[in-house]
Amino acid sequence: EQAAELVLDATTATDVAPWSDLVRLYSEAQRGRDAALAAERLAAALAGLHRTMQRAEALSRAGELHERAGDHERARQRLAEAAAIGGEAGRKADDSLLRIAEDEGDPVELRRRIEERLAVEPEGEERLDLLRRLLAVSARMGDLAEVDARSQEILARAPDDAEAFVQRKHVLTARSDWAALAQLLRGRAAAIDDAAERAERRFEAGRLTETELYDVAAAASDYEAALAAEPEHVAALDALADLSYRTRHTSRARALYAQLGEHRVASSLGEDEVWRRRGELAEEAGDADEARVAYGHAVQVNASNLSAHQALARLAIARGDDLAAYQSLRAVLDLLPLDAVERITELRRHLGELAWKLGDRDAARHYLELVLSQLPMEARALELLARLYQEQHAWA
Repeated sequence: EQAAELVLDATTATDVAPWSDLVRLYSEAQRGRDAALAAERLAAALAGLHRTMQRAEALSRAGELHERAGDHERARQRLAEAAAIGGEAGRKADDSLLRIAEDEGDPVELRRRIEERLAVEPEGEERLDLLRRLLAVSARMGDLAEVDARSQEILARAPDDAEAFVQRKHVLTARSDWAALAQLLRGRAAAIDDAAERAERRFEAGRLTETELYDVAAAASDYEAALAAEPEHVAALDALADLSYRTRHTSRARALYAQLGEHRVASSLGEDEVWRRRGELAEEAGDADEARVAYGHAVQVNASNLSAHQALARLAIARGDDLAAYQSLRAVLDLLPLDAVERITELRRHLGELAWKLGDRDAARHYLELVLSQLPMEARALELLARLYQEQHAWA
C-alpha cells in the first residue's frame, strides 16, 4: 500500500494503474472512504483517456464504496454520474440509486424541512444543493410531477447535473414524451465535455426522433452531431447511412456506406445488404464497375441474396457479357419461390436464349421446352426450338 502511494508522486493525471491498485488495496484494508476517493481519481484519469464505459464502472465503484463508508450523498452523486453515461455499469448504478432512495429515512418529514429552507434560501450553491436533496426525496416518494419540476430547476442552474438528467429521463420515458426526451438528450450532450458521451446522447436523440417522432431531418442532424463529436461512433454512422439511403440522398449514403466498410464492423443490416446497397448506389451514380464489384461481394457473403444476383445479371446484360448474365440468371432462378410462375417462365426463356448464344444446345433445349410447357404458343421459344430441333435432326 505504501509503495502504491509513493508511485502516485511520479504519475500524470491520466495514469490509471496506480489508482486502480489503490482502490483494491484500500478495499482489502477496509479503508472504505480512501478506496472511494481513489475510485474517483481513477474515473478522472479515465475521463482524460476518453475511456467512457470504464469511467462509468469506476464511478459506479466509487458510489458503492461511498455508500459502504456511510456517505450516501456522495454515493448518489457518483452513481448518478455513472447512470448518466449508460451501458451495463450505468444500469447497475441506476439500480443502486433506486435502492438507496428506498433505504433512507422518512421522506415526508425530510421533504417538508427542505422546502422550508428553500422558501428563504437565495440563489447559489446552497440552494442548488437543497434542490438536489429535494429531487432525491421526491424520487424516493415516486412523485413524478415533483421529480419533473425539481429536475428542471436543477438543470436550468446546472445543465451538466447527472442525477437531474437521469431522473428527468425516467419521468419523460414513463410519460412517453418523446419530443421532450429528445430535447433533454440534446441538452445533456451540449452540457458535457466527454466526447464519447456527447456522441452517445445525440445518437439516442436521433434514434428516438426517427423511430418515435418520424422526423427524419431532425434525426439526420442528431446523427451528424454524434459523428462530429465522435467520428468512430459506428452506430451513428450506420443509422445515418441507412437514413440517407432510404431518403435517397444517394451521394451522402454512398460516402457513408464506404466509410462504414472501412471500419469493418457489423452493420445492423448485415454485411451482404451493405454491399448490395453500395452496389445500388454506385449503379445509380453511373459507376458500373464499382457496382459490379459491390454486388459480387454481396453474393460472396450471402449466396442467397436475390437482389444482388438480379443486379449482377442486369449489369452483365447491359455490357453484353452473355456468360456472366447466364450464370447470374441461373442463380436468380434457383432462388425464386415456386409460386412465381410468370417470373420463372420468363427467366427460363431468357436462359434458353443465352444458352443458345453460348452454344450450349442441350441447356437451351431444356429451358425452352420448360417454357413451352407453361406457354405452348410462346413465339420466341417456338422459333428457337424449331431451329434447334432441325440442327439436332429431332424430327419426331
